[in-house]
Amino acid sequence: MRPIRLGRCQPRGGHGEAAYGRRPADRRPSRYRVAMNVSPGTLLTAECAALLSRLPLERVLLELSEHDPVDDYAALTAALAPLRARGMRLAIDDVGAGFSSLRHIVLTTPDVIKLDRSLIDGVSTDPILTTLVRSLVEFGRGCSARVVAEGVETATDAATLLALGVHYGQGWHFGRPGTARQLADRYPVVALPLPAA
Repeated sequence: MRPIRLGRCQPRGGHGEAAYGRRPADRRPSRYRVAMNVSPGTLLTAECAALLSRLPLERVLLELSEHDPVDDYAALTAALAPLRARGMRLAIDDVGAGFSSLRHIVLTTPDVIKLDRSLIDGVSTDPILTTLVRSLVEFGRGCSARVVAEGVETATDAATLLALGVHYGQGWHFGRPGTARQLADRYPVVALPLPAA
């Protein structure tokens, strides 16, 4: 599910759809990215390196999972360096759910920090979660990383996350999963005229 900029959209209709607030200028192809979830171990394989070498990395957001431990941070950062130099953006996924997420962040300097749903569900009523999310947002700000809240399911949690400074949210509060046809019907692509030469 695509993250939604908090504060720029409101749920509409009875189906949990999100008004993305898109304007024609927002539909330029260069703004679109493909997000790829990859474990640290997979990233270090020759097969993954070969795949990534064939992609337009300026359009790739690599979501590095933290569900598996990292045995060799030097190898991980060495593998990431040429990819980042070619324009690939990096996210640390599921922060708060796995191994050494803060270490992942410190050593990889990601562009995006994605907070696991276990930190998000109930943030509007749990003062401990509120304090933790506020701290992670401040940490992200200090690292120049955007913060995404995963698993946002209620309007009150979305409002709390916005007040805490979380940049983006994704979850059923903004829209339910659907087939490609359903998504195309809800969010049609509009062709834009090419600029005059």
